[in-house]
Parts: sequence; structure tokens; C-alpha cells
Amino acid sequence: MRLVGVAHDGDEAIAYLSGRKEFANREKFPYPDLMFLDLKMPRVTGFEVLTWLQNKARKPFITVFSGSEMENDLKRAFALGADSYKVKPSNSEGYMTVLRTVHDELLMKRRR
Repeated sequence: MRLVGVAHDGDEAIAYLSGRKEFANREKFPYPDLMFLDLKMPRVTGFEVLTWLQNKARKPFITVFSGSEMENDLKRAFALGADSYKVKPSNSEGYMTVLRTVHDELLMKRRR
């Protein structure tokens, strides 16, 4: 697995996923297997990106990576199709733990 790109807001995330504008070249901007999605992005929120992805035939494994621990946010994210929900850790060791967990979750999903 490799990092394919970073979107600076939800609108750019949707453009990347849909292959619009500068992201039309899938050789240069391949469709991701895994997507970390923040709920509080500018312009288009993470919830709006999840809503947009709901009826798509193809979607990446989506891990919501948020500062919110609110149960309503967690339930809503899963209801909209998130595969995983992780609260942003406060240190680099915490980030490594989260990344290992997401890796394991992705592998388990692929085996199903």
C-alpha cells in the first residue's frame, strides 16, 4: 500500500474520488484502497463526502479520523458507510497504534 494523495477539503476529496479535473489521470492519481476522512473539513464536510459515496459502486475502505468522541458523530459516520472510526490521538505513538489497527481492519475486510 502507498500514499496516493491528500485532499485539502471535502470538495477536493470528491473530485479525487470521481476523477474530476486535475485528478482525471488515474495513472497519476489512482483510486485509493484506503481513505482517512476527517469530519470537519472545509467547504464539504466528511459527512457530506460519506453521503456522496453511499450510492457509488466502488468505494475505498473508509476510516473516519476525527477529533470528535461524540457518540452521535460515530453512529452517523457508520450509518453513512464508514468502515472504521478513530479518534485522533495526542501523540505519535498513538498515531502508530491507530495505523496498525486500521491496517489490521483492512486486511480482515479483504479476507471476507
